[in-house]
Amino acid sequence: MENGEFGDRASTQRAAQLVSAGEPVGTYIDDVGTIWVDATNPAALQKVETIKGEKRTGRPLTAILFAADVVPLLDEEKIPATLHPIFLDPNELAARLGAIAPMRLPVRPAAAAQLPPVLITRTADGITWLQTLLPDGHPTISELVRAFNKAGVNLPGATSMNVSGQPEIVDQEKALAFSHQHGIPYLLRDPHPSHRVEGSFPILGVGPDGVALLREGHFPGRLFRDLLEYEDIDLSHAKPAKYPIPAAIREHFTHHGLPPHELRAELLRAIQGI
Repeated sequence: MENGEFGDRASTQRAAQLVSAGEPVGTYIDDVGTIWVDATNPAALQKVETIKGEKRTGRPLTAILFAADVVPLLDEEKIPATLHPIFLDPNELAARLGAIAPMRLPVRPAAAAQLPPVLITRTADGITWLQTLLPDGHPTISELVRAFNKAGVNLPGATSMNVSGQPEIVDQEKALAFSHQHGIPYLLRDPHPSHRVEGSFPILGVGPDGVALLREGHFPGRLFRDLLEYEDIDLSHAKPAKYPIPAAIREHFTHHGLPPHELRAELLRAIQGI
């Protein structure tokens, strides 16, 4: 297998070339390993299922889409009206939630029909959901997604680098070993890993029943109340994170007093160890 580095143009282009050709590609950035794939390519999706194991079958990928591409897909009638100025404005959505958390959002049926099945889920109440992480505001990930788009991959999907059910990989050398073991042909490495956080991002759900933290991550879930300026967020039923929140981050944001845009920027800096 090969490996390259984030920030190196040739490495990024090589990763995009491989994903465009139907291969899964690994990355290690923000101290967690991730597998990327073209969500429209059935052969590539089968490779991901083989890597992740039988527990992966039937589970959606996270779509990595810029806010400007996500907002037109959303079903505004199923998002609390108080939050429309955020979730229906790409700039505001990116400024508050870009690159810090995957979101589970309701999408219009017509929009869902244009998306590959691996990116959506449908619940018994008839709602179609998309889980997406916005790369907006994260230069490294944004560069990679733009390279994918230029290579013809307009719907990149991502999943944690692990066998499903096991903890995600939070060590770069282990990410390299995992890629070699499971036939991932390319790994983009972080030239300056911070080792500030471990594990995956928290996941936020937004729908007709309100807003809820679906999975805990590497910063306190209560910060979403400040990011959205919306107190009615249910934090009580979140799936636990596989790694604890670093004490330094927990303490740093206990009494922050920052407005939403500054808080999100500060969170990005803390996660990246800047």
